[in-house]
Amino acid sequence: MHVLFRARQVYYWLTPIRYYWLIILLTALHLLFSFLYITHSGVDAEIYQRIARAINASPDVWACGAFEGAFSPLFSIYLACFWRLFGTASWVFILGNIAMALAITLAARVYLSRFFDNHVGLWSSLIFYSSMMIFYFSLYYRYELLTALLLSLALVSLAGSSRRTMAIIAAGFCFGLAALATARVLSLMPALLLIIWVYRRDISRPRAALHTVLFAVATVAAIAPWTIRNYVCLNRFVPLTPNGGIVFYMGFNSESDGGYLNQNRFPPPFDTLSPNNDAAFYKGARDFILAHPGRSALLAIRKAYLTWRIHYFDSSFFYPFFWIGVLLLPKLMDPEKHGLAVAIQVMFLGYTLFHCLYSARHYYLIPVLPLVYGIAVNCQHRLGRSLLARRETV
Repeated sequence: MHVLFRARQVYYWLTPIRYYWLIILLTALHLLFSFLYITHSGVDAEIYQRIARAINASPDVWACGAFEGAFSPLFSIYLACFWRLFGTASWVFILGNIAMALAITLAARVYLSRFFDNHVGLWSSLIFYSSMMIFYFSLYYRYELLTALLLSLALVSLAGSSRRTMAIIAAGFCFGLAALATARVLSLMPALLLIIWVYRRDISRPRAALHTVLFAVATVAAIAPWTIRNYVCLNRFVPLTPNGGIVFYMGFNSESDGGYLNQNRFPPPFDTLSPNNDAAFYKGARDFILAHPGRSALLAIRKAYLTWRIHYFDSSFFYPFFWIGVLLLPKLMDPEKHGLAVAIQVMFLGYTLFHCLYSARHYYLIPVLPLVYGIAVNCQHRLGRSLLARRETV
């Protein structure tokens, strides 16, 4: 029990002033790590850099020929704009990534404090910023941090009890942009709509219904320009990425292990990553599922494992408490937040099921990682407090 008393002292040691001093220290460590660690950009990073160069070189306002192989259209556009403003030096881009990680951290502190309590918000956002996954992915040309920032901005607006309609519209617009950064966040849509209803039904049920509709409309409005662009360029209706089929096929084919596979390993017609080949990928995956239902079910289970497995050493201290905490969340939150707890459970259920259908990797958790740590810290705190209370009554 002495350990629990010490843990409680450490938990309440973190004040806002100390929090910001630690943020400054961690930012310095991020900068040092970016200069000392040598990393290869990877296949996806090379694709996005190629697309960004094609966007900047395209004479067409829609850049119709530039997005071949783009899993994340928004990140490609962001990278092209970043290069125009700040140049193509990799160290400048890494500084931008570190700044983005810092912005995610500060936004996460706001919505996690509202979801749980102030100390959970302080600790979990700090743990997010200090996690090895964020240290590494601050160096990569990938879309996860951009997605996490846009999702965090949406959650900041949704977590408040504000009556302002513009906050909901802004949240929906940020969420729509997050979906353009990666379509997987659309699996969170039912949970976010539930959060809107939970936070506003006590104010006014008609207003809660209006805000729910406005959030959905704003999300569609953010995606609509890209959908129009796809119709102009491809002459067919493609709401988001025209390369979703390859991700589906990666998850269900004879060589699949549930994770990423390079399309060059696939025989024709699955060896070409192009919008026009998207239908072939979807059909190939559906045919495999129908022909091998048992194998497909095992692949779906493996993809859930690949999504939630412990990959970095520091995550082993928190992931087990997340798994416990998300299952017991209604019991670990105040009674008046029961609806919010259910909404968060729906969020992670939808996110897991989505990755069971497509391909899965551990870093796909980055957009929801602050909330993962929030649930873990809340679980640790509540369980420790319960054990101490029992000890004191004995």
